[in-house]
Amino acid sequence: MFLIRGRLVIFLALIGIFNTVPATAQTADQPIGVIQGIADTSPYLNRFVNFRGVVIGRYEDENTRGDVYYTLFVQNLPADADADPATSDGIAVFLGREPRLDIPLGAVVRVGGKVTEFYGLTEIDDKGLVLTIEDASSPLPPSVPIDPPADMPAQAAYFEALEGMRVAFNDAVIVAG
Repeated sequence: MFLIRGRLVIFLALIGIFNTVPATAQTADQPIGVIQGIADTSPYLNRFVNFRGVVIGRYEDENTRGDVYYTLFVQNLPADADADPATSDGIAVFLGREPRLDIPLGAVVRVGGKVTEFYGLTEIDDKGLVLTIEDASSPLPPSVPIDPPADMPAQAAYFEALEGMRVAFNDAVIVAG
């Protein structure tokens, strides 16, 4: 019985390996807002997606072991947005240890990759990532002014709809002590 199960597991694993389709063949381009969805996790979780947008930010993080990881933040161009205020038009593209210094802020990029969640942040995983530059210089989308609701439960949805986007603080206050 164990041998049969072992063969079945191997067979199922091989089916999964040979039925893998490259990220670029999975879907047509989607607006980032559709990929983000209205919930706190993406409706495309663990699926491959394709989209285009403008690079609005770069993030570099060093962990306690000294390993450095890189992330790009990409936002829809205004013409490509889904026009739904309940969804975010920005998304993180995890690059792993590859800094991709050839991609400047303002570059219009086409991205294909797998949607994952990393501690509540919707991102495109670096494994199988396809990232190409379409235009090296585009204006950045306008910043969205931050104006959160006073109601604490509503704040989570408010900030989720801005995840990965350019934002601006109009009346920032610093509290120390």
